[in-house]
Amino acid sequence: MAPVATSGNYNDLTNTPTIPPVNDATLTIKQNNETLGTFTANASENQTINLTDTTYDDFGHSTTETAGTAGLVPAPAADTTNQYLNAAAGWQQISYAQISDAPQIPVVGNGALKVSLGGEAATLTGFTANSSSDATISIPVMTAATSSAGGTIGLVPASTAGDQNKVLSAGATWVELPTVPTNVSEFTNDANYITAAAVGNGTLTIQRESGTNNNSPTYETLDDGTFTANATTNRTVKIPVMIGAHTRPSDQNGETGLVPKPTADDKGKFLRADATWQPISYSDLTNAPTVNNAELKIYRESGVDANNNPTYAQLDDNNGTFTANASTNKDIHIPVMIGTDGNTNGETGLVPEPTANDKGKFLCSDATWKEVPCGCKSDIQNLQEQLDKVNENYTTLQNNFAGIKIYCATTGTYAGYLMYDNPATGQIGISTGAKCCTDCTVPKNGCIEENKQYCCYINDVKQSCSENKNDCIKACAVE
Repeated sequence: MAPVATSGNYNDLTNTPTIPPVNDATLTIKQNNETLGTFTANASENQTINLTDTTYDDFGHSTTETAGTAGLVPAPAADTTNQYLNAAAGWQQISYAQISDAPQIPVVGNGALKVSLGGEAATLTGFTANSSSDATISIPVMTAATSSAGGTIGLVPASTAGDQNKVLSAGATWVELPTVPTNVSEFTNDANYITAAAVGNGTLTIQRESGTNNNSPTYETLDDGTFTANATTNRTVKIPVMIGAHTRPSDQNGETGLVPKPTADDKGKFLRADATWQPISYSDLTNAPTVNNAELKIYRESGVDANNNPTYAQLDDNNGTFTANASTNKDIHIPVMIGTDGNTNGETGLVPEPTANDKGKFLCSDATWKEVPCGCKSDIQNLQEQLDKVNENYTTLQNNFAGIKIYCATTGTYAGYLMYDNPATGQIGISTGAKCCTDCTVPKNGCIEENKQYCCYINDVKQSCSENKNDCIKACAVE
């Protein structure tokens, strides 16, 4: 009796299967990253975990500025079997132009195929370069010519075995060539063959020009320079190179011939009468002009001598010299004048360049453009300016008899009006009927210099002052 019969122990059984160990791993169920429940592999009871229904949106399209959002693929509509999902526009047909790095497809033309036979082009109806179906062009075989009609153009007829030495006749057949006689005696006029012709024995003579006689060229035959037309052997006639003239050891004329061969080192050289290639120098030329080397010197006036004759000084740093045979260009700079500062004499030169702001100004001795101050004007200029103002106001003075009142210095009584008898000359007088008294004074009028300024007075009343006399004159004229 088996031990298990009395023990009831599983371990007393024989040939038992291997029972794998039971682990205790845990299965976790999640939905949208939220845990709904767990279930262990060694659980003793069943467990139900319910998933909740979730609604998902279609994925969001992307744009050039914003990214898309995750979601369901949109449902394709009918007739979209050849479309693809586009990240920006949903289901869409893809064109060849949207494929990156796609090879360029050449443009397919639609020209017709024409077959030319004998210069006449025949168009194959219904077949072009862009046709979708095949077509067959049948080119016919040539037809034979007859005594009354010509043949037609076409393919050469097929040859058969044994036709390898035959030629194609106009009858569109392959025929053998007739036997050609090999001896003169076999030629007969009756067979329309040629007869033997007489062979001449003329001579070819090669000569070269050797000189002149009465201004006409003379010639001499080259060595081996004859060749007969009926010669039995070949001959080479060599034309010699020219022989140059020379003077040593004795004078000797040259001889005509070919131009001597120049070498690479002879580039730019010329053929001389001695049959050599030589460079031509300026000294070899006849009647060549003489190149002088005179100097051009540029001076500027620098002052006067004891006899009041002008003196001159050459420009500094030898800039004022230029030779006629100079090999390089030279810029000669004439300096601008140097003005005087009152202590050092200036120097002659070009007038300094005036700017737009220098309009109406004059060049002063300090080499600057300035408005003409009183100190730079002559008395005549000042008087002319005053006369110009008199001329401007003369009409008003004449019409209104408005002048400048004159008072006696002693009594202060009125003496009359100052008026302009002749504005053209600036003569001034007293108005008609005015009584002058002794010790009469004219009140201050016009621009009067005071304390290094110019002040405008009208009837002894100071109106304004300025450091510039022109401004004072203008102010008086307006007032």
